[in-house]
Amino acid sequence: LSVLGGADSDQPNFHPMNDGREENDGMSDVDVLLSCHPFASNFVLTCVRNELPPNLIHCLRLLRVLELQHAHQTSKDANGAQNLEIKPVSILATSKVSKLLCLLCTEHTVGEQLRPHLFGLLALSGASYPLSGVHVSRAASAVIQNFSEHCLTASLVWFLHDRKMIVHMTDDVKELCGTNASDSNNNNMCLFGHAAERAGLWISALRTVTVLITFSCQFMRVELLEDFDEAGGYQVLGNAILNSGQQHVPKLLELVTMLVYSKINGQRHNATLDDGASVASSVLEDNRGHESIAGTITEEEDGIDAKIATNPRAFQIVEDLMKDSIQFLMVYARSNQGQKPPLDNSLSSMAKLSVENAELIASTSGSEDSVSGSVPTSKVDLSSELLVTTLQLYSDHARNYEIIELRYNILSYYILSFPTFSDVSTKVLILKTLEFVCKGLVGCDSTTPLTVIAEIFFAICRRLLQRDCASQTIPIERIAVLERFDDLLLKDAEMLCDTLETLIQFDPLSVASVMEKCGMLVEKLNNVLSLVVDRADTPSPKSTNDANSEADGVRSSVTLQSPPMRTRMDGAYSVFCRILKLVVCHHHGAESSASNYFGRLNLNVLLCTGIKNLGNDACNVALSVFEAIMSSSYDTMRDDVGSLLEMLRHFSMLSSSSGKTKIEIDIKAIRRESDILKMLEAVMQSNKLARDVFRTSGGFEMMMRLVLVLKGALPSSTNESNDKIENNDERGIIILDLIKS
Repeated sequence: LSVLGGADSDQPNFHPMNDGREENDGMSDVDVLLSCHPFASNFVLTCVRNELPPNLIHCLRLLRVLELQHAHQTSKDANGAQNLEIKPVSILATSKVSKLLCLLCTEHTVGEQLRPHLFGLLALSGASYPLSGVHVSRAASAVIQNFSEHCLTASLVWFLHDRKMIVHMTDDVKELCGTNASDSNNNNMCLFGHAAERAGLWISALRTVTVLITFSCQFMRVELLEDFDEAGGYQVLGNAILNSGQQHVPKLLELVTMLVYSKINGQRHNATLDDGASVASSVLEDNRGHESIAGTITEEEDGIDAKIATNPRAFQIVEDLMKDSIQFLMVYARSNQGQKPPLDNSLSSMAKLSVENAELIASTSGSEDSVSGSVPTSKVDLSSELLVTTLQLYSDHARNYEIIELRYNILSYYILSFPTFSDVSTKVLILKTLEFVCKGLVGCDSTTPLTVIAEIFFAICRRLLQRDCASQTIPIERIAVLERFDDLLLKDAEMLCDTLETLIQFDPLSVASVMEKCGMLVEKLNNVLSLVVDRADTPSPKSTNDANSEADGVRSSVTLQSPPMRTRMDGAYSVFCRILKLVVCHHHGAESSASNYFGRLNLNVLLCTGIKNLGNDACNVALSVFEAIMSSSYDTMRDDVGSLLEMLRHFSMLSSSSGKTKIEIDIKAIRRESDILKMLEAVMQSNKLARDVFRTSGGFEMMMRLVLVLKGALPSSTNESNDKIENNDERGIIILDLIKS
């Protein structure tokens, strides 16, 4: 310590936070060497001749021992006092040794001289330290990283493999991270477990071994990567990420991407070393099936700076962490022997299961905060961090999406678990990632994530519609919780709808085709139709009128239901119809004509039911679907106009005052009539065929009926004052609006 300039306490201007930047006025031998480096010729050669690099490694190891002795002696002198703060004694000295070693390790010739001493140097990265000696670990890590970048050779890589140094380093990290170890060792004050994580020892040790492995792969040698895998290194890194705090999780995930980018493809050395020992090929075997992607990378792309996922095996860490951090995947794995949900023909049932799992989370929650979407601030949001890492990987190179997503379906599983996330920012990030893949990665196959988002969207809509139909059978004590969950689920549906609209507008043929293949125009439409019709068949006693209908001179008394202002079904129905409108407009009828015919019949029934029996918002969306269909397709124009005229007939029966002694006008029905006429006007202004069909289908006769049934609805000048109309009387304004339409 004296040779290196003395203890920290001997430096009058030293402060631990300066990490050695404030030095004393007296120059030690190390200070002289550091000051001479930029100017002295043959500096490195002279240092190598005098065996300075190996001795500096000895200095680092002795500094660790010095800090251990100091911590033990200080604790002993304090008689084991609790919360004892032990100040380090060698921050300045360690900094000098580290700086000088890093300078020397920029020359590749130093590597061979350090060959016999590598075991001692590498052992420092994963060794245990007292809290006052953590700076020694960081210094050793910096030296090893510099050595890996500048001094490694193919021969040294084989030497490290032959001596199983990566295996030993991994075992040291296991001991350092071991959950069975106590936070501190009472005998030597060393840190283990979570105490070591908080001090930064986990990230320091893991970064060191990862950097060493990554640079060794640049020599097209995968021996060290294989050693790391066989020693359980991927599992160690995954467990470290799972048990680390928020401060270190992003840094540890960066190590995963470093391993993914490790260069394992290309021509490997066939020569044998050390008595003909052949190189193992487990890494290449494990990545078999991806040669068509990773193996066709050009020499220019395969440079050191190319961020291409040539080692997708390492991304298994992220997949495993997803099972431990995403609740839906966690629950499914426990019930299915660790398996992931299948993304095949059973995807529809998996989407339904995801929504049910989200409902279970809301129902079994003990606090309102967990239902309302808040996230505990003390817990690491690992699922969000994993998604950020995935997005970064996909954005680094266009091929990474095909390599990783084809194998692990990371984005698809995030979308499948969408309803179970409580953090809105995570949901936004999921959808933004999908938009980036579909819009930013040209030529990439996004069929699977698009299929998943379509199924999740349908499952949420179906669940919301089912709840409205079954609301009368729900116990009263659960209604409040489920209503809050329904509100959250509706927000999810709206977010998914906005994203799907954006994607369909960007690539209408591909996205609309995926929606059709999911059965939107057949199976899903029929499911929604049955739920909407079930609600329509349940009359509301408070909103019915007895009216007289006239058909071919026959008068019959029927019970008609006045259209409501709003219903709980409006939200789900509206978002479904918004997507339905875009899909129908780009539908090109690849199926049989019979299925198309019955599908269009069901579509008309669905739209007409929404116009008649749901709220104003649902009615407006249904009319917009009609308008889009009539503006883009002429094949079903007569059927569409006929359906709308039938709607007008229905509402005219509600608004009719015939045979009544006291005039009673259904304002809601008249408003619906005005909305329908305005939509028809918008279509007919630019479509001659629509005008012809309207005329030949009895459109003008229906308009006359709408006016005639209003006889006596407006106040006359002789019987009543016009003050009601002049004072914005609602009835008069709505009737005049109908006449204008």
